[in-house]
Amino acid sequence: DWCSKGGDCTANEVFVPQVEPVQKCTPKSNVPYRSQSNEDKAIIQQLYGGQPKCGGTIVEIGALDGVQYSNSWYFEHALQWKALLIEANPKNFKALQRNRPNAINIHSAMCMGESIDFIGSGAVGGMATTMSAGHKKHWVNPKENPVSVPCQTFKPLFSKHGIHHVDIFILDVEGGEFEVLKTMDWSVTVGVWVVELDSTDPQKNHDVREELRKHGYTPATWNIRDWCSKGGDCTANEVFVPQVEPVQKCTPKSNVPYRSQSNEDKAIIQQLYGGQPKCGGTIVEIGALDGVQYSNSWYFEHALQWKALLIEANPKNFKALQRNRPNAINIHSAMCMGESIDFIGSGAVGGMATTMSAGHKKHWVNPKENPVSVPCQTFKPLFSKHGIHHVDIFILDVEGGEFEVLKTMDWSVTVGVWVVELDSTDPQKNHDVREELRKHGYTPATWNIRDWCSKGG
Repeated sequence: DWCSKGGDCTANEVFVPQVEPVQKCTPKSNVPYRSQSNEDKAIIQQLYGGQPKCGGTIVEIGALDGVQYSNSWYFEHALQWKALLIEANPKNFKALQRNRPNAINIHSAMCMGESIDFIGSGAVGGMATTMSAGHKKHWVNPKENPVSVPCQTFKPLFSKHGIHHVDIFILDVEGGEFEVLKTMDWSVTVGVWVVELDSTDPQKNHDVREELRKHGYTPATWNIRDWCSKGGDCTANEVFVPQVEPVQKCTPKSNVPYRSQSNEDKAIIQQLYGGQPKCGGTIVEIGALDGVQYSNSWYFEHALQWKALLIEANPKNFKALQRNRPNAINIHSAMCMGESIDFIGSGAVGGMATTMSAGHKKHWVNPKENPVSVPCQTFKPLFSKHGIHHVDIFILDVEGGEFEVLKTMDWSVTVGVWVVELDSTDPQKNHDVREELRKHGYTPATWNIRDWCSKGG
């Protein structure tokens, strides 16, 4: 819709973090909300707009007996969600197994090492080493002996149960929240975090917020504590959601042109950011060409001071990219497995020889041109080197190699919005791209970026 009238309109599709499951349903009647401070009701109303969804995944750490104060009960029983429930207290866990037989019930603490000492009982027990002195003094009987509880981490646990995206992540472990986050598999995306913090340990609270921020999660604009009943037992929960946009607002530098081929840059400014430009974000553009022609990142770097990571495989294009974009992070490589690939084609239509469709080759590639060997690399070391934990906008346009690029992605780095050019001559590859993004928690946007392309373009 955003491509100019008569413009050259590319076949881009937009994907955003899947904050909610897709399948709508009618919730099962007579299932009560059981959260201590109406957290379950708040999420249904505030995050999902009162429109219940079925088939999601909820993780609850500190699940108690699965009934008392349960944040996951309504989602499992009324909306048929998969519930992964983790409880360290041995007595609570026995009751959890009886009360929630259809959930995935795990008896462990989420911690590094082999085991930890667990102290306290009921809903106020936790790891002895991370519990604040104030909490211990108020809630733990000093005559109680600690219990040894096994540790585990999330990567093997999520892998075992086929979890690639968590819609709701409840974290309530009486002071051990930061230790739990150290064990997180950040390649698994999360739609919303609900974390109970502790007024007796401000340093730990700071560390939790910083760890979530580092991995691309930002405090929600709404306060879940507003949903606690007046005079009720209100827990100190905070909500964090994927950081879809940079926080710092600014006035864009004037006289900087939009340069995208089909108005993709303008569409994102208007549709995603509501016409209110933001400064200081990060954009990744794969298939950056010379950094000027059809550039999706030009406006963001030059008008809004964004960090731009630009990747271009074609050697000739890359030389021009270095001249034209000296302040960007410019990378000459293909994003692929192995040591190198053959690159064919020139200008804006070149790509990996092994992934380019026959239709694209026939239409755009001169068969007399010799392929060029280009080095491969993957995203994990690249993002680590440049301190990138969250990407606000990820542009992927590699003439048929999109699925191969996604195979090299570091999924622990969150992405606010993907703009991916697909190819009408290769429907199977398009399907694979959409499935790979869906698997990692990204869903098609409700708006069509091609609507910005000019009529007849």
